[in-house]
Amino acid sequence: MIVVVTSQFPFGAGESFIEAELPLWTAADDVVLLPEQRAGGPSARPFPPTVRLDETLADRWASRRWLAWAALLALISPVLWRELAALARARRLNPTRATVAFRTLAQAQLIERTLHDLARREGRHVDVVYGYWLSAGVLAGALGVRRGRVGAALCRAHGTDLWETSRLAQYTPLVRQFAPQITSVHAVSASGAEHLARYGFTDDQRGVARLGVTIPDEQTPPSGPGELHVLTLSSMTPFKRLDKAAAALARLHELRPDLRLTWTHIGTGPLHDEVAHLAEGLRAEGVVVELPGALPHDEVLARLRGPGVDVVLNTSDSEGIPVSLMEGMAHGIPAVAPDVGGIAELVPSATLLPAHVSGEEVGEYLAAHVDDLKAPRWRAEARERAATLVDAQRNHGEFIAHVRVVASAARARRRPGGTFSG
Repeated sequence: MIVVVTSQFPFGAGESFIEAELPLWTAADDVVLLPEQRAGGPSARPFPPTVRLDETLADRWASRRWLAWAALLALISPVLWRELAALARARRLNPTRATVAFRTLAQAQLIERTLHDLARREGRHVDVVYGYWLSAGVLAGALGVRRGRVGAALCRAHGTDLWETSRLAQYTPLVRQFAPQITSVHAVSASGAEHLARYGFTDDQRGVARLGVTIPDEQTPPSGPGELHVLTLSSMTPFKRLDKAAAALARLHELRPDLRLTWTHIGTGPLHDEVAHLAEGLRAEGVVVELPGALPHDEVLARLRGPGVDVVLNTSDSEGIPVSLMEGMAHGIPAVAPDVGGIAELVPSATLLPAHVSGEEVGEYLAAHVDDLKAPRWRAEARERAATLVDAQRNHGEFIAHVRVVASAARARRRPGGTFSG
């Protein structure tokens, strides 16, 4: 049994990249989806019949009784006090980091108990806990490994879950303590895999497992003469720096008033009101702005197919390798983005901007390259790089093969009494 701990998938509209991986599992793998929350309501998105959904954790996540139980367990755990002592020795202990450590451990305790109850209820063993993020899910798996109740724990690592400087209080909780019990961590970029060393992961534990997207048969055409359609796709959070995107559009409109300029942003989040205010300012200047909110993955793909998307723009301060850029490039749409995280591993040098580029500089770049963004050469190169680096069938297939090897090794270590050795 392989349990995949997600933040919310298959509920809500997030984590859409999981959908590309799920069809490659078979019923013989016995994969169970274990979402932490039911974001967006009780209705689940469709998923293949080869995987199962268990909602026990989502029920408990919404239960005050279960949360109180997990909080008490975390408070008396030696793990918490070792973490606080390590922070104190490093002169990094403060109320925010102490709270993050406590909350993360409580979440891990709740997930680990749910894993144990799931296995006991089904009369099965959890051979692998697969966390889709470097967060509480894989820490719960590592806790289960310590207790002999889980065979192995592994995870992916993306952006803000990986880069410590991007985390709340620049702190990644508990990972250093649990690193020895985590079989492998797979960053979505080579630079991310290097960063994992700071948490104590060895060369043998660190790997690269790029995400993937489906490469469509057709390439999206550019917009017509005298037009430019800019698409951004992200949550509305501080690290995404949508204020820079708005500043870029304002500068572009100032430099190229002859263009019929359209900005579409797909996504929502805590900064929605701020982005909406920026959008109103752009509309007042004559820019067409569309804010459709968070959309299901199939609707996002429909937008990428056209009509006439000219560039997928990213202005983040911190990233792994954004799926939005992968999807856009797979459709033959050039991606313009800063050199942060693993973006340089995907985006061609011609459209790669400096890490700390200003919004105005982004606008000046776009104004100077309107024709290039529409040109067949740039658009063909974007599609070719996506097909080479982020083809879902190949990338997810290789990762799933690795998980199967780990699961087989875990089964081989299972003792007759039901616990795991080693």
